[in-house]
Parts: sequence; C-alpha cells; structure tokens
Amino acid sequence: MSVELSIGHLTGSAKVIRNHLYTDDVIWRNRRTVGQMFFQPYESKQEFIYCARHTFQPMVILGAAILNPCILVIVPAVIGGLSAVFAALGGVSKLCGNENAASFFLDTAEFLIKDLCQAFIDLVVLPVSAFAMLTRGVATGLQAAGLNREQTAPEEEVLLSPSNA
Repeated sequence: MSVELSIGHLTGSAKVIRNHLYTDDVIWRNRRTVGQMFFQPYESKQEFIYCARHTFQPMVILGAAILNPCILVIVPAVIGGLSAVFAALGGVSKLCGNENAASFFLDTAEFLIKDLCQAFIDLVVLPVSAFAMLTRGVATGLQAAGLNREQTAPEEEVLLSPSNA
C-alpha cells in the first residue's frame, strides 16, 4: 500500500518508482482517461506489482472471510484496538515529554488505520480492479508481441495542425 489512501492503481494517478514488501514509493500525477484505465499497457514491472497487490490482497481477504466469517469482525476489531492502544501510548508519551516515543506510537496507529481503510477501499473496487488488471494485462501482452497500434499522432503532425496555428 502507499502512504496515502487512493485508488491510484485504477486511475493511474500513481507512478510507481519502487516496490517494497507492503508499500510502494509513488509519485502522484494526473489520472488517466477511462479508456486508458482499462486498455493502456502497464508502464513497468513496478506498476504491475502495485496493481496486482491492490487486486490480490482483497481476494485473499475474501477467501479468508469465506473460510471463517468471523475474520470480517475480529480482524478490524483487533486492528482498531491496537490503533487505539498505540494512540493512547502516544498521548501519554507526549504528556510525559517524550516526543520520540509519542511520534513512534502515533505514526504506528496512523499506519494501522490507513492500511485497514485501504483494505476496505480495495474490497469495494475489487470487481473493477480485477477487470482492469485483466484488460491491461492483455494490452501489455499484445504490446510485447507487437500486435497493437499506437493511437497517438506523430509529433510533427501535432505541431503543424491548423488548430494549433
């Protein structure tokens, strides 16, 4: 997951620089059009991993919920409880004057809550994410095989068009 809550894996508003185990380094940019969201080939391996993570983690959550429905209640309660404990410890540390410990505990609480919220967002957009991953995967395969045509005009034609004069 990235540092901010988003659906950047769908809209293309996140340009992935580097993947880590659970997070990614991203640069935010303008989002893609709807056609590009579903049919533009992946720009890099890092972007594919970023999109796959946001698609397959909700599938794992759904699979675990099917096997044991209590997970849908217990896991958010445990994560929420841990966040509350870390936030309380951060508040106590700040009152005691220990800014380093307060910062650590409050950052940990924020991290847990953001990951939980991102998991809920990913669950909601899972059908769209799965479809986008399928179509973009096919587009990437076609591009690798050299079977697709680019729809952009050459640079010279854009500069010489009557509307730009």
